[in-house]
Amino acid sequence: METIEAIRSRRTARRFSEREVSDELLEVLLDAGLRAPSNDHLRKWEFVVVRDRDRRLELVDRVSRDRSAEEARSIVEGSGMSDEEQKRMYVDAIPLQRRMLVSSSVLVLPFYYQPRDVLGPRELSDLNYFASAWCVIENVLVAAASRGVQGVTRIPTEEERAYVKKAVGAPGDYDFPCYLSLGYPSEEVSAFRQVAVDVRERVHVNAW
Repeated sequence: METIEAIRSRRTARRFSEREVSDELLEVLLDAGLRAPSNDHLRKWEFVVVRDRDRRLELVDRVSRDRSAEEARSIVEGSGMSDEEQKRMYVDAIPLQRRMLVSSSVLVLPFYYQPRDVLGPRELSDLNYFASAWCVIENVLVAAASRGVQGVTRIPTEEERAYVKKAVGAPGDYDFPCYLSLGYPSEEVSAFRQVAVDVRERVHVNAW
């Protein structure tokens, strides 16, 4: 699959089939992540890979319980969202926040070197390490899509972030940007219409 086709085929999946992502394929996907742009050249990125369900349940212990569809609809209706497809997406996603991390073939916890407090940057460039970590994650997701594998990320709350770092024994100067679940999507995976954007309407020449 060509790169552009892989990018266009990437979708968020929150429901997964029982088909396993092999260790060999996972290594290929994570290697793609490690080839992302690195702000300091040193590529100080690490991955904790978790397949065991019981261990995953421990690591998502601080993630809030799965809400019901009724609760999700109530949250969305009170959010001020006006786009109907966006509302549908959230109603589908909210009840799956814990389940999607446990039911995939593999849960990946990416870590990146972060010498300064990411939540208290003095200037924008203090976020360079954080930005590079997301380049890693996008590389993994695009590489995965090229092999028929899809994924989903969850940004941790502060409680989740501290708990996971301690639970896996991460060094103090490494941080945890998201949970990353990877797997072959279930046939029941929800499909949502992506917002149609004409690139020519988003490109400004010389000034906005």
